[in-house]
Amino acid sequence: MFKNILALKSLVLVLLMLSCFKTYAKEEQWYQVEVLVFENLDKAGLQESYPLNPGRPNVSAAKNLLDASKALSTGDETQNYIQVSNDALQLNDAKDKIQKQGSFRIILHKGWKQRITDKNLSDTLRLVGGKSYSSRGGSDIQQDDALGANADVKQSAYEVDGTIKISKSRYLHVDTDLILTKPMRVLSTAAGVQGSLNAGTSATFANVSNRNAWQQDANAKLQAFRLKQSIKMRSSDVQYIDHPMYGMLVTIKPEKKK
Repeated sequence: MFKNILALKSLVLVLLMLSCFKTYAKEEQWYQVEVLVFENLDKAGLQESYPLNPGRPNVSAAKNLLDASKALSTGDETQNYIQVSNDALQLNDAKDKIQKQGSFRIILHKGWKQRITDKNLSDTLRLVGGKSYSSRGGSDIQQDDALGANADVKQSAYEVDGTIKISKSRYLHVDTDLILTKPMRVLSTAAGVQGSLNAGTSATFANVSNRNAWQQDANAKLQAFRLKQSIKMRSSDVQYIDHPMYGMLVTIKPEKKK
């Protein structure tokens, strides 16, 4: 009799666990996440000083966005972080308006689908885009969807490189750690020694006269500007993450349940 009761309790426990799992799976919410990164061409940002060596985001454990065509070819469309097509992006209108202003330049525009969970369980994603510096020449090779899914992209090889982590509790939380790399002329450092690369040293900069021939300028170097910021937001809102040299729009929209 006692054994039968234990067996019954075990069965009930298993059924409850299965019921909870089915409920979770049924109510699991997917989101479309979208980011738009753009450079600020206004020289007002150059009035500030910035760290010569701001450090770099840790991308060692970051996951890469998945190419949609590869997911379709394998028949697995339920994976996290599959990129959406350009015509499905929500910020295209904002992108057009930003471009028309003339004081900004679009660097990266990507969207993907993912499940969002507690911060302790959330993945860190890698964002890569912009012009290639792999040949140290600042060529106009544009970052595209295929590159976003490439786990072997060398850090700092492109204009924008870094991470984004999205989680939720009462609000949606977005943790960003990005680097914008661009050729700049070093005007002065806090120590007064031009070109000093000591950790913690800040400097003022000026734009190079020709981005495509910046190596010919003896005072020019590839300089990193770091944007490390955390925000909280509501779904379907558009939030702006700001840096004097560049900025990022982010929106997170719940997918309609099928």
